[in-house]
Amino acid sequence: VEPTPVPSEPTVEPTVEPTPVPSEPTVEPTPEPEVEKPLEIYILEMCGIYGDSIYLKQGDVDILIDAGWDTDGEYVRDFVDAYCEDGTLDLLVATHPHGDHVGGMSLALSNVENVANIIDYGMFATAPSGGENGLGAYERLKKEYIEGGAKYTAAYNAVNGGEKVLSFNEDFSV
Repeated sequence: VEPTPVPSEPTVEPTVEPTPVPSEPTVEPTPEPEVEKPLEIYILEMCGIYGDSIYLKQGDVDILIDAGWDTDGEYVRDFVDAYCEDGTLDLLVATHPHGDHVGGMSLALSNVENVANIIDYGMFATAPSGGENGLGAYERLKKEYIEGGAKYTAAYNAVNGGEKVLSFNEDFSV
């Protein structure tokens, strides 16, 4: 007689948890270091007649100091248009009320919609005007920018120990 087969239990292979494969560590991209923007200084040579105009730029900070006679206003305007990329002149400085410094101002700024700060000599003078665009035009232009929100400082009022520092960013103050 043959023995009766005993039903066997089904064989189950043991479940083995897979060993976790180490994943690549998540690396956050390193932020690009902020590149220090150089201070650019342009001393504009007047084409029509002697005069003064200096342009300072650091990143998006733009400063115009004087604009020569009205005969060079368009030349200075072309320079400002090319370099003032964000459309805001952060500081306008008129050193004194002579036509060879402010005569070209209204032409030089004819395409600038916004001036944030203005510093000038603090008084109206009867110096040579520099033609139809000269001193009177500068005074009208200054008034328009102030009415549009420009902050105005008269350097004349700061002569006796007053001090005003304009900080444009952590690296650039005047």
